[in-house]
Amino acid sequence: MTKAKKNARRITKRRSVRKTRYTSRVSYRLKEIPIKKIQVWKEAQARKLDREGISELAKSIKTEGLQNPPMVKKEGNLYLLMSGQRRLAALKRLGAKRIPVLVLTRKTEYDTPDAKAASVVENIHRKNMNVKDMADACAFLAQQMGKSKAAQSLGLSMSTFQKYHGFAGVPDKLKELVPKTRNVV
Repeated sequence: MTKAKKNARRITKRRSVRKTRYTSRVSYRLKEIPIKKIQVWKEAQARKLDREGISELAKSIKTEGLQNPPMVKKEGNLYLLMSGQRRLAALKRLGAKRIPVLVLTRKTEYDTPDAKAASVVENIHRKNMNVKDMADACAFLAQQMGKSKAAQSLGLSMSTFQKYHGFAGVPDKLKELVPKTRNVV
């Protein structure tokens, strides 16, 4: 074997990538349930949903179908919504009686704080999320999981995260003076 072939073989061995398997900490099963059995946790009920955005989502679901079912956790005879509040509202607007959901299994340790964090992460990337909501989300996640992990979960640099997190401490009357676009902070 020539020296060039040996070097090529050695380089190829170094470039081989170790495959790692993705494992999720969430386990669920797909099930169709009556929409009236789904409850939204208290803090999410207070969240204002953009009517126009819900209408657009309802139209999309009507034409394209539901791509990602809401996630719920069984609690007695009811189901607690873990993520997918906008999808649930859109399905209600469409008059759905039964909907497909992802029901968390018993082996999944997923509680209301986890649901809140997941909901924030899910909604953070909406194009119309305003600065105040983004700041509140960052403050909530910082409290739940720490600043560094929260910034990482959101895909934000630490500097950007800290700007939003700092804005959360500004009095509401001053926050109202900030334009409703996301790129202000």
